Amino acid sequence: MLPNRETLLCRYHYDPLDRLVDCTPSAQAISRRFYLKDRLATEIEGAAQRSIMQHDDRLLAQQQRQNGVADTRLLATDQQRSVLYVLDVSRPHPIAYSPYGHRPAESGLLSLLGFNGERPDPVTGCYLLGNGYRAFNQVLMRFNSPDSWSPFGRGGLNGYAYCVGDPINKADPTGHFSGWALVRNNISRIVKMGAKSKLHEPAWGNAIPGVAKRVSPTLPPMKRLNDMPDEMLAKVFGHLEGKDLASVSLTSKRMKNSVSELSEINMKKLLSAGQPETRLPKIDSVGFGEVRGIAPSAAVNTGVTLAQAQQDFPYAMTRLVGPNNKSLHYGPRPYLPPQVDQPNTVAAQIRAADGVIFS
Repeated sequence: MLPNRETLLCRYHYDPLDRLVDCTPSAQAISRRFYLKDRLATEIEGAAQRSIMQHDDRLLAQQQRQNGVADTRLLATDQQRSVLYVLDVSRPHPIAYSPYGHRPAESGLLSLLGFNGERPDPVTGCYLLGNGYRAFNQVLMRFNSPDSWSPFGRGGLNGYAYCVGDPINKADPTGHFSGWALVRNNISRIVKMGAKSKLHEPAWGNAIPGVAKRVSPTLPPMKRLNDMPDEMLAKVFGHLEGKDLASVSLTSKRMKNSVSELSEINMKKLLSAGQPETRLPKIDSVGFGEVRGIAPSAAVNTGVTLAQAQQDFPYAMTRLVGPNNKSLHYGPRPYLPPQVDQPNTVAAQIRAADGVIFS
């Protein structure tokens, strides 16, 4: 029987949120990690406690406490949270990285966090992105394991690539190459471009403010969206409300076709589910851009007009629309009982009928 030559270097433990919380290197003290939302905030290793002070996504300082002694260091970072300077009580310490985050081992660990604000693994030196999901090897400039979203999902064809080969302009804090991460900032810019242009109300009615029917042809198309495969676009668009989809569809011919095809598919699914009496309420919600994954144009394509929806609505409802809260009434008007005269008025009418004079 061959002897077991495998050596245990480190044990890793994860919490129910799949975050790395314990790291125990061989023959060393256990290291416990505590998070603020999805960012590492404190690490305790034996008697030493190191905490990170940050505001939003900006790293500010690191404090280490051990045996009642506090050591505070100020941190200077770039836009991607990479720690470039560490200032202690004596002098500033500059830190340099290669484009993929490698730095010489002799430079030492001056701060808890390093490249892109990530914590290097104490044993391998790799960055365990996604709070322990996947190890990124900055020497090999790639991940040690493939992305679970690859090759047909949002991870892309190359499951080992880091930042699609562009670590200067991109970051990957989760360990996934997410298509949504590429467009989440651009979506807001698309909507703003549509809002700045001359707006025309859609055919559903004059009660949908802020949804453009067409924009100026001088607006540049979003090339990043156009380069994405249809499967990725469908997943991204499924998270957007109809009003946002209407704005996205104006950026290019391909976006218009993609939004139209996705809206048609999702509209059929929406109308096929549920009872017949729910059809008009669903169409109305789509027409006002309130349904995710379906553009308001899908309501127009059903042939139902806003006036028809108001008249044939299965129940009475009032919708407030526009900046002035204009009232749109749906369904049958509430029943108003006939007005009943007050008793004194009725008595006066009786006396008048009998010829009695009263003041």
